Amino acid sequence: MSEIIYTYAQLYKLRRNIPEAKLAVNQAIDLFERLGVRYKVDEARQWLQDLETGKESPLRAYPNNWYTVRYEHRDNDKAHARAHPE
Repeated sequence: MSEIIYTYAQLYKLRRNIPEAKLAVNQAIDLFERLGVRYKVDEARQWLQDLETGKESPLRAYPNNWYTVRYEHRDNDKAHARAHPE
């Protein structure tokens, strides 16, 4: 459940709904602490600090990054197939 809430916080950030992102990440931090998942507490706190200071994450700085990475491989495979027909 805590991972889902943390993911929602990241989604809210991408949608530029900062108040909801802060609320969700604080809930996730609380759950991580209760579960004793210390490394996730540290990660979520760092994420919240970056959110509050306005530091850009790589995903936000390049919003189409996931798309580019996903389809870059497909395009490379097509180019390879054209260059080396069987």
